[in-house]
Amino acid sequence: MGRTLRILDWSAIVLLWLVLVTGTFVAFTHLTLTVFVGGGSWQWPRVSLVTVERIERDPNNQFLDTVVVSRGEQERELQMLKEEQRALRARQDIWILDNPHVTALRPTAFRLTPLRLFLEFPLPFMGLSGWGLWILHRRRRKAGEAAQADPGRHRTLYRDEFHLRAQRFAAPADPGKES
Repeated sequence: MGRTLRILDWSAIVLLWLVLVTGTFVAFTHLTLTVFVGGGSWQWPRVSLVTVERIERDPNNQFLDTVVVSRGEQERELQMLKEEQRALRARQDIWILDNPHVTALRPTAFRLTPLRLFLEFPLPFMGLSGWGLWILHRRRRKAGEAAQADPGRHRTLYRDEFHLRAQRFAAPADPGKES
């Protein structure tokens, strides 16, 4: 296995473990918040393309603003994070991800981004990460077995002139026999 391949393997292993640990932390945080923050309602998470109709800023709420969106002829009011809502303009088409657990402090929808998808649904990403780690482990094990399978194979050992000259002063291979 070449040096570059080993570096890529270790980089992939670190990245996949990072996804697993981060996903575990996010899932544990979701579970803890769901258990300790009472109330709220559950809904099926959906992804949909909607058009922003208007934005109603709420100065009393520090986290959420109301965004009125339409999908076809149907209008919906969404509670979105102020940070996500600031980038929106009227008549803009956006992809949204409905929040599966809505409370007074959590929005009803988020803008659909890869990071938001990971933060809301870490389990599929954790499964893919575990599968990638299993594939890397299996490949590294097979490479190690192949290297050990033929210990008698011819290995070329290159030595420079300095080391060849220094070999004169090395101890003889057989101590009873001098050359």
